[in-house]
Amino acid sequence: MLRPVALSIGALLLLLVALPDSFGQDPEAAGDDDDSAAPAVVEAPPVPVEPLPADTLVADLLVQLGEAAPAHWLEADEAMVTRGREIIHEGRTTTPEGKRSRVASPGYLCTDCHNTVREDPDLMASDPEARMAYAVENDLPFLPGTTLYGTVNRTSWFNEDYVKKYGTLVEPANRALRMALLLCSAECSQGRVMDEWELDAMQAYLWTLGYQLSDLELSEEQHQLIARAVDDEALRSDAIAALQGAYLPYSPAHVREAPADRMAGYGNDGDAARGADIYRRSCLTCHSSSGKGDPVRGEYHLKDSKGSIGELYRNRGKGNNLSFHQTITYGTRPFGVPIAYMPFFTQERLSDQQVDDLQAYFEQTLGVE
Repeated sequence: MLRPVALSIGALLLLLVALPDSFGQDPEAAGDDDDSAAPAVVEAPPVPVEPLPADTLVADLLVQLGEAAPAHWLEADEAMVTRGREIIHEGRTTTPEGKRSRVASPGYLCTDCHNTVREDPDLMASDPEARMAYAVENDLPFLPGTTLYGTVNRTSWFNEDYVKKYGTLVEPANRALRMALLLCSAECSQGRVMDEWELDAMQAYLWTLGYQLSDLELSEEQHQLIARAVDDEALRSDAIAALQGAYLPYSPAHVREAPADRMAGYGNDGDAARGADIYRRSCLTCHSSSGKGDPVRGEYHLKDSKGSIGELYRNRGKGNNLSFHQTITYGTRPFGVPIAYMPFFTQERLSDQQVDDLQAYFEQTLGVE
């Protein structure tokens, strides 16, 4: 018969100290590490991917990422693009049948009012003063119409206050690029209704003027996100948001009122140097005379001289076509043969400050204190 072994308290304590740490644990858990002592798991950063080419068209990329193609999406060949370029820059082209097309407008080219290159340093802002600085830096005209560069990336045209001038004509033009081209050619340019093949050609050319990746202010992280999203569907909604958040979806347009005191202007401290840029890059773009004395555009001849500037300055207080305040703010009605008129400048195309800058240049030129 076995007898129990009597252990002293001291011996029992020594025996417990000598037992292994796993004594008394569940056998399944005996080999587990203590979570509190386990090192933190650090995920390795993703391996950088090759960024997409800088000249990638943003609209093409959006469609590739799953965004619905816009209604003005067009698959074009080089011949269509060439015809569209000629219509916009020269006013006519060669028809698909090889004949010379009719002149789109007897008085205007698209490029009389619209640049075809980028003109805003920040695609998220419509800032006329920043645009003028950019125009000087890049030797561009300063025009009343929004540039055609990036127009295919917009979602609406003839926005906001244009309804005050064109009324219900604006509604279809606001919703569709094709209708905007029709309104611009027949009404704004005082020309004819363009044929379907001409509209196709113009749209084909405009697609070559779409925003490229290099135009957008994107961070390196956003570039990586977009490049990864091409092959990773889970990232595509964020990539689309990053692209569309880098430029305005439309061009804001708000009309101004002429100054209450046209003789004084809007009351800002004018900058004559900036006013000289406006006069030369805006006014003289349409109204300057060629060497033969014929107007480049516009019936009202101007020169960078005291004679021309003096006439503008003296008439500033009037409410007719001789007042630069009147024509800048409200434009003019079509008149003459071929029909000519001056479009108005919205606040986003010419600021009140810039109008006062223009007046300051006139006063400096004329020696007005």
